[in-house]
Amino acid sequence: MKNDKLYQSFLPEFEKEFEQIINNLINEFENSTIGAHYHDFFLPFLDLVKSGKRLRPFLIVLAKGSMDRQALSSGVALELLHTAALVHDDIIDNSDLRRSVDSAHKAYTKMGYPEDTAILLGDYLITYANQLIFTTCPQLVIDFIKMQKQLYLGQFFEMANWGKNINSSISESIAVEKSVNYTFKYPLSFGLKLCQKDVHQLNNYAHNVGLAFQMKDDWLDEMGTSEKSSNDKKNSVPNIVQHLLNKNKGNISKTKTEITYRLNEYFEKGLKSIDKLELSDIQKTSFKNLAVFCSAI
Repeated sequence: MKNDKLYQSFLPEFEKEFEQIINNLINEFENSTIGAHYHDFFLPFLDLVKSGKRLRPFLIVLAKGSMDRQALSSGVALELLHTAALVHDDIIDNSDLRRSVDSAHKAYTKMGYPEDTAILLGDYLITYANQLIFTTCPQLVIDFIKMQKQLYLGQFFEMANWGKNINSSISESIAVEKSVNYTFKYPLSFGLKLCQKDVHQLNNYAHNVGLAFQMKDDWLDEMGTSEKSSNDKKNSVPNIVQHLLNKNKGNISKTKTEITYRLNEYFEKGLKSIDKLELSDIQKTSFKNLAVFCSAI
């Protein structure tokens, strides 16, 4: 995605909007009796948001085809919600690191606060994200709430299957419920709704490219040594890659061949689903580049 023209033009505009809204968030109670503790509260958050692909906000802009205030603000709300999900996920997994910095709950302990302070940070970011949607994109409110409910239930669905040798159907359902809908389907539908188009027209693309994205991520984690990989293995987090490795009795070469075949299949289905859609040339190029990014290992 680094060489995608639309993505490259999106990043600086988004970061400008993101910085402004973060400043508003932090300064909202600057003169309150909470004082310095209020600034302490946001320090772990500021470390977490310094990096990130901003994929979900970009998908809103990509589907809408423009970078107006509503597209950017809804993208910021989604990025705040995503950060909250990471904070809570690290508590669930007991992860020490996130994006090469201390996870929020670990950062709070180093500052002299209880680990559980991170729960409050996650909740606060969710509340602020909802407030931002209410005030800037009221037409997205219902779907934004539905997306959150699905995300939380998807996380529980995954946890309910920790350590279990599940079948391919369940592992794919976990990927759809926890990741595909939240990372691809809803952001794309938000962009379409903001420009008053059929919110379902990119569902097939979202489903296939989203599954590719999750499978690629799980494969790289399985083969890598990242903190996410080690915690997923510790908790025996079920996914499609784990299922295939178990089926192939740990044969990495055979598993990689199967995964590559599936990724190519998702890639072809994803591109085919946008062939007849009314999209600009720059949109079609970005959709193709995104599919390549999500399916190439």
